[in-house]
Amino acid sequence: MKLLFPLCVFLSFSLQAEYRVYQYSVKLRTSPPNDPISYKKISTLDPVSFIAYNGGRSSVKIDLLRTWMCFGNTGNKKKICPPPASELINELASKTQDLK
Repeated sequence: MKLLFPLCVFLSFSLQAEYRVYQYSVKLRTSPPNDPISYKKISTLDPVSFIAYNGGRSSVKIDLLRTWMCFGNTGNKKKICPPPASELINELASKTQDLK
């Protein structure tokens, strides 16, 4: 029992939080039917929670575009990490410029 407390303290410092990020295409249902205007939204809310938070299925229509994991936490208004594909594109662009 005496070893359990120091072990828990040690492990608590080495643990890392993570969260999932979702990118949605959002279209308001109140807009005219022939109006194709939609916008992209990045959120940490899962699809069911996102729809409920934005007024329900009668208010918005969403399509899930992609999702990815971020490490850390979302406290103190920390920015959401960029999607992994954008990091790959930036890396490929820099390597292409190095070849020139």
